[in-house]
Amino acid sequence: MRLVIARCSVTYEGRLNAHLPTATRLLMVKADGSVLVHSDGGSYKPLNWMSPPATLHVEEPSPDQADQGVTQVWRVQAKKSDDRLIVLIEEVVADDSHELGVDPGLDKDGVESHLQVLLAEQIELLGDGHTVFAMAPDEAGVDRLRAVTGATPVWARPEAIPLDPWQFDVVISHQGFHTMDASVALSEIARVLRPGGCLSASYVVRDDSVPWVRRLAALLRHYDPVAMRGDYGQNSLIALQDSKYFPEVEQRAFRIWQAVSLPDLQQLVSRQPLSARLDDAQRARLATEVSDLYQHSVRPGEKLRLPFQLLCNRAWVSHDELTAPVMAPDSGIKISM
Repeated sequence: MRLVIARCSVTYEGRLNAHLPTATRLLMVKADGSVLVHSDGGSYKPLNWMSPPATLHVEEPSPDQADQGVTQVWRVQAKKSDDRLIVLIEEVVADDSHELGVDPGLDKDGVESHLQVLLAEQIELLGDGHTVFAMAPDEAGVDRLRAVTGATPVWARPEAIPLDPWQFDVVISHQGFHTMDASVALSEIARVLRPGGCLSASYVVRDDSVPWVRRLAALLRHYDPVAMRGDYGQNSLIALQDSKYFPEVEQRAFRIWQAVSLPDLQQLVSRQPLSARLDDAQRARLATEVSDLYQHSVRPGEKLRLPFQLLCNRAWVSHDELTAPVMAPDSGIKISM
């Protein structure tokens, strides 16, 4: 992994041309050949990028470019198309390289991957004529989906769905809506939905209103003030409620109870980030305190029940915004032919 902070301008040439004027940015060069351009904002999403496979060539600037202050020219050429990313660097603030090794990958538990598998395995419940398309943003995800019987994998992100309009009755997102750029993704999802189709977006979140869960949170916050304050991403659904592409949104919430034994609870606590920062004595004291909390909260012969809420949003598509004619105002630009 190479991380370069530089004052630069960036131009993307290909199926869509785009330009970023000169500013200080982070250039990320990964071992797989991808190059990403980040600013100090915009969350995780890069301003522009070149996906692998691609090749980076570093060149000397032309005389005209040198006169404009350019010291390096990066040309990132896609191997499977004529698309290219051109970075004109004027000043390098920092340039660091690090060997990250082989990443074990992300293990999803009960989220998008399980939903895709369950839906594909029980597609007959929807009746004849239905097909499941499962989308993954990287090659590893697509490879996992190829092993799922009944699902057609698609290598893409929701912001750029490589399929024709009006193809789907339902688009489902579970525990992942916050990973999308909703300002772009919602129009793409609306485009591929058939008239009368809907987007289903859901999250499972822990319900901390139950007394014993509040006591557990208070106990853990003696060791870490931010313990059990994680954000599941459900607040991102506000973008769906405000979308002009989905004017009608139905919201439902369901409570789900999960039985928890003392070993289950001890394991849940051990997976908290705070556990790694405790010494052996602190870890033993915490285990005793968790055991005492469990024994004082559970009924004899039963298990504690950990509450969750399933937050469901079902939004019906409207194509009016996509199909309405564009009317230029009187003050619009006039082009003489």
